[in-house]
Amino acid sequence: MSIPAIAPILKTAFAGIGQYGSAISAALGVGSTALQYSQANAQAQIQAQQNREANDRARRNMIEDQDAMTRMEMQERAAATQKINQAQLDSARTEATARVAAGAGGVSGLSVDALLGDIFGNEAAIRDSVNQNLENTGAQLQSERRSLTRGYENTINTRPQVQKPSFLGAALEAGTSVMGAYKDELKLRNKTGNNIG
Repeated sequence: MSIPAIAPILKTAFAGIGQYGSAISAALGVGSTALQYSQANAQAQIQAQQNREANDRARRNMIEDQDAMTRMEMQERAAATQKINQAQLDSARTEATARVAAGAGGVSGLSVDALLGDIFGNEAAIRDSVNQNLENTGAQLQSERRSLTRGYENTINTRPQVQKPSFLGAALEAGTSVMGAYKDELKLRNKTGNNIG
């Protein structure tokens, strides 16, 4: 049984001890209030520490997820660069082959220019498509990063706030205990005809 639980019993038991009864009763009331305040304060500190640790874990998870997205974006950019380079290389080979074949066949003029235009147009279409896909992927990853940040902020903002005990409230409760003890003493003395003094 804790001190706060037995304090009322002890107050009653000591009420009849004479002139020291009210002092003992008041001391028990103050002690009980101090213990309750101390326990509530310790609990608030534990909750605050748990919140800090949980917030740190959430922040680390968000950073790891965003780092993974950055790596993914870098891989996408490298793959896009490789596709564009390959398209340029293929275009250059096709152009060289077409020019050699046209020269060997004695063909020149508009038909060769049209063929080369198709080759360069195909290369440009591939480059535009790769760049558009890369831009879309970047926008999607940016949206996911914002979502991660919002999730982290919501996680922190929805944690139960630490409720620290009020020192003023505890002091008022202790003062009320003291006043109650001396009020009971006064009533007892008035009934028995003893004057305080």
